[in-house]
Order: sequence, then C-alpha cells, then structure tokens
Amino acid sequence: MHGHFALWFSCHWRKYRFHEKAKLERLGEEYEEIKDEVAKRSPIFS
Repeated sequence: MHGHFALWFSCHWRKYRFHEKAKLERLGEEYEEIKDEVAKRSPIFS
C-alpha cells in the first residue's frame, strides 16, 4: 500500500506542481492587472 501510494504521489506531484505553478503565474498576471487598474483610479497606489 505504501509503495503504491509513493508511486502514485510522485506521478501526481509533478502534475500538481505544474498546475500550481501555472495557477500562480496566472494569479500574478491578474494581480498586476488589478494593481494597474487601482493605480489608474487612485493616485495613492501609484
């Protein structure tokens, strides 16, 4: 059971890390866009 889990985990970990990285990069891009919007609307943040 443990060996099987380790095999499953190592296989899924790569996919999981890849998706997490992509998600974080997308979030980062959205954050930059939001920051730009906020900066445009209020001079305090720029």
